[in-house]
Amino acid sequence: LFRHPKLHRTRELGTYKAPLLLIHESVLVDRLAPRAALALGADVAFDERFSGASFADVTNGEQIARYLQVILQSSAFTHAMLMLDGQLGVEREVVHLDTINSAPVVPWKELSQGHKRRATALSQALHRNPTLELLGEIDGFVAEVYGLNEAHRDAIGDTLATMLPMAASKERSVQPT
Repeated sequence: LFRHPKLHRTRELGTYKAPLLLIHESVLVDRLAPRAALALGADVAFDERFSGASFADVTNGEQIARYLQVILQSSAFTHAMLMLDGQLGVEREVVHLDTINSAPVVPWKELSQGHKRRATALSQALHRNPTLELLGEIDGFVAEVYGLNEAHRDAIGDTLATMLPMAASKERSVQPT
């Protein structure tokens, strides 16, 4: 609970209104590490280490925040970050907010009702227990929403297996085919 009587350099109060999608200033590329958090039931104050998007005044705000959380957790998102961020994979293992903001997102209004329900269900499952199996389901969902075929998915998987800045990926990249 927030108990400070005063704040220095406050932001607009609406910035902290739930539902919120919260992203750490440095998003890790680790597959099982959460890339975004949700604050759905209560307003949350956060410091400069986080960026928050309030969906309080947005129709279907909670569902849209959940949808974006699922997108952020996908391999397709990691692949986009690898292609868009000038430092990821070269000297850093984190993604910057400017890069996240530049990522393409299929608008909520263009999703089918089935996709909307599935995004919410995947977000809820991610909150309960993030597993590699669930991440596979998320990847399948995102591929479906973005219209990615099997060749696209294979290219994403191969790229992530060999181009990420982690030691295992670097080792795989120099192995004979």
